[in-house]
This record gives sequence, structure tokens and C-alpha cells, in this order.
Amino acid sequence: MRRYTLPTLIIFALTAGITGAAEVADVVKAIEKSVVRVDTESSTGSGVIVYDQGYVITGYHLVEGSKTTTVVTRSGARLAGHGFLAVDPTNNLALIKTDPFPAGSEIKFADDLMAKPGTKAIALGCPRGFPLTTSQGTVSGVMKGADLRDALGPDSYKQFGCSPNTNWVQTTAAISTACTGGPLVNEKGELIGLNVWSHPQTPSLNYAIGLMDLARIMLLKKTPKNKDGHALASPLPPPNPTTHATPKNQLKLPLKTERVFSYQIFAVKAPEVRGMSDAALTYPSGALYAAAKHVNGKLHGPTAAQYESGAPMASVSFDQGVRHGTLKTWTETGEPILMAQYTKGKPDGFTAFHVGGRLAMLIQYRLANVELVQMMSGNFPLESFSSKDDALANPIARELFEKMDELDKKLKQNEFRFKNEVRELAEDKRKELAAKLAPQKRANQRARANARAAANNAALQELYRRANGG
Repeated sequence: MRRYTLPTLIIFALTAGITGAAEVADVVKAIEKSVVRVDTESSTGSGVIVYDQGYVITGYHLVEGSKTTTVVTRSGARLAGHGFLAVDPTNNLALIKTDPFPAGSEIKFADDLMAKPGTKAIALGCPRGFPLTTSQGTVSGVMKGADLRDALGPDSYKQFGCSPNTNWVQTTAAISTACTGGPLVNEKGELIGLNVWSHPQTPSLNYAIGLMDLARIMLLKKTPKNKDGHALASPLPPPNPTTHATPKNQLKLPLKTERVFSYQIFAVKAPEVRGMSDAALTYPSGALYAAAKHVNGKLHGPTAAQYESGAPMASVSFDQGVRHGTLKTWTETGEPILMAQYTKGKPDGFTAFHVGGRLAMLIQYRLANVELVQMMSGNFPLESFSSKDDALANPIARELFEKMDELDKKLKQNEFRFKNEVRELAEDKRKELAAKLAPQKRANQRARANARAAANNAALQELYRRANGG
């Protein structure tokens, strides 16, 4: 990532071009329905609708410690906040849930998670009395929290309440108090950041949390921690969006490749391990670990593993020793992790990777070739990539691929161990059977030898009789 010193950023701010007024008006008109006001009993700020089924991102500091929150739309509708879906205090972000908004209210995320210096920028927000507040400028820099801390000084950066790893967008678009928590968008009206702070002595220095952190909170699922224990600190499970089918395990998602992903292809019910008795492994305690079907020492058919507690761990189908069919894995608490389709050992079809039990990434394969990578937040689709290389350029997608590859590596290590055990078991059974059959085999051999000797003797006697005219 290219980094800029504070003087360089100021030069950017003074020399960058300004978006035309007509263009700004068009952008604002197109996205104003996505901007909301967020009221609590002690403060007011702004937020942005990231999903019209009731997802709103705002600043965590706006709702921390409050007992209630209300989201007010541009039309004047007031929707009560039902709770957090996720919080990220270290990046000053909160994802709150309300009732659904009108269709088309959600803002579009920019394709590039890292805003580029020189990009035109518009900051929007909702002051308490309305109307919508807007300002325009450019992106003058992108940086990590550690760099911003060094530029502003530790005391100034401490006001953000953010970590050194937070991704920041610096802009010349003025960010007023009313804009705090509102969206920073590019000239296409696409979200590139969440407005946070303006330098009081330098109007050209304004800061927004970068899109990378906004996208990441869509993947989080953890209990919000709040010292006051207020009502909003009780997280809700992700809703079941009607636009993508309910419940979660019956999600049907049309993809850009014209394929439709459905959870039903994985038949997520866990298998009964004890029903597979061809080959088995146990824990040191004697509890059943894994069992499988095999043919002549090669895994063939279903194989299943379980935790020592008896909870299902993995299920996979093999054909002559290679994955063929479906692979499914779970945490000990029953949450899905990795689910995938294979043909003769190659990924073929869909692979679904979960984080914290929520769908985080979908991959569509055709015989090991990636056709689509679709980032997800539960049932909510984020950005997509047409190749693995494009996806790996995205830090979040790269991190997910690394985690998925690490898990698959462990699965393959266990498979290798199990294959060796099954092969040795099959060989031991062959030897055991051979040993059991050895006496009978020797008896059969002696009987056959005696029969041949008797037959030969009878034939010689017949020849002797004929030779003597008998």
C-alpha cells in the first residue's frame, strides 16, 4: 500500500479537482434514501443502510451506553433498533438491526476496498433537524491507524478510539458533526468509507473508516461487550432475508455465472458414524473417532468422523481413494465450517466456507478451475470476483482462502492417516484370513495331489494291461 506523509496529504487536498455541482446533485439524489439519522437518548448522528432488510452501519461511539436507538429515514419514518448484529469497537463500528426498509434502500459498496488518492468524494449525513447535509472533495490519502497516529500525535488519535490497524480514508470533503456515522461515497455513489472526524484546525483534513473495515464487520459474529449492559448489547441472530429464501439452510442465491447456490445440495444433516463398520479408528479413550467404507484397502463410499464427545466432525464420500461427492465439516457445537463438492478428487461445483457458523465465502468450481468467488455475510452477498487471482488481491478474501486452505490441509493429513490405517487393516485382514485358510488350503492341495497321483497310477496300470494283451 502506498503511504503519504501529512504534508503530502495536504498538497493532495489543495490540488485535487472538485466534483461539479450538477454531478454531486445527481449522486446525492441517487443515494439519499440510503442515509439515515441515528438517535439515542443521549446523542444523534448518522448511519447508512447496507442492506434493505434492516442492516445499518453507524459509529459505535454513537450507540455505546444507550438504552434505546431509533433510525430515522429520509422519508421521516422512525424504526426502532432491535439490537446489534455485530460490533467492532476497535474500529468504531456497529451494525444494528431494524425492521426492513423499502426495497432499493441499500447503498452499493465500491468494487475496490481501498480508495485511491485523487478519487472524488462526497460526505453525507443527517443533522437532527434535516435536511441532508453534503460536502464534496477528493480522497487525499489512505493509511493505517499507526500512520495517522504518527501524523496527528497520540493524543489526537486517541479521540478516535480506534486501533493502529484501522484503515483510514483522508478526504477534503468536510465532515461535520451531523455527518459522523454517515457514508463517504465516490462519484458513482458507491460506499468508500464511514465518516468519523474532522481536524478542528485544518478543514481539509477529514477522516473516514475505510471500506475494508466496513466489509469486515459484515462477517463478524460475536457478542458485543458493553460495560453498561444496555439493551443494544444483546446481539440478534442474522435475519432471514425474504429476497434470498428462508431459513438459512435453504438459502438460494442466484450468482453472476447464472448458477444458483442452494444449501440443499449439501444435505447438512450429520451422518451416523457407527453405521459404517468396514474400518474404524478410535480415540485413546476408546471412543469412536472415524469409520469408513472401503474396497481392498481403498476408501470407497462414505467416511465420517466425530469428536470425542460424539458430535459430528466431518463427512466425505470417496471413490477408489479420492474425494468424490460431498465434503462437510462442523465445529463441535454443530456449526458448519467447510462444505464442498468433488469429482474424482477435484473441486467441482460449489465450495462454501463459514466463519463463526455464518457463510463467509462461496466458490464455484469447474474441475478445479475457479469460475466465481462470492464474498458473503451470512445470507447477504458482498462483492464477487471472476478468478481466484482477483479474489486474492482482496485482503479479506485472501485471509479466508488462507484459513480454508489451512483447514483443508489438516483434513487431508487426517485422510492420509486414515487411508494408511485402512490399507494396513485390509492387509492385516487378508493375512489373517490367509492364516485361517492355510490348513484347509494345505489339505486341499494334498487332496488334489493324491487325486492326481491316483489318476496317474490308474493310467499306468491301464497302459500296462494293454501292453500285455490284457
